[in-house]
Amino acid sequence: MPFKSKNQAKACFASKGFGGKVDCGEWMHKTKNFNKLPEKTPYKEEINRKYVVRTFSENIDSEELKWHKDLEDRIVIPLSTTDWMFQRDNGLPEKIVGKIKIKANEWHRVIKGTGELKVKIYKS
Repeated sequence: MPFKSKNQAKACFASKGFGGKVDCGEWMHKTKNFNKLPEKTPYKEEINRKYVVRTFSENIDSEELKWHKDLEDRIVIPLSTTDWMFQRDNGLPEKIVGKIKIKANEWHRVIKGTGELKVKIYKS
């Protein structure tokens, strides 16, 4: 599978193939023109001094919601009721309700539901 964005390529190599799930070198070989790839994230982001608000569109392709880990601890709070789900590595998907605490370098992902997902993220 070719890369769809530069961010996806960076994440692949940084995570050693998303934890060994893919061969980043093979994906790079299948990518026709890496320099023309967009800098793409699966969300729109509003940055505030104390937190970030991320909005995931209902039209997002589920394949863009990859397993990943972040460099800092964070607390994620949904800004509306949703049927989107959150999953930790070696855990079952759980509803996004109330505060979700994510430790630095903890593998996790978001699972698409209906409508848009809007969350507030506090990083530490």
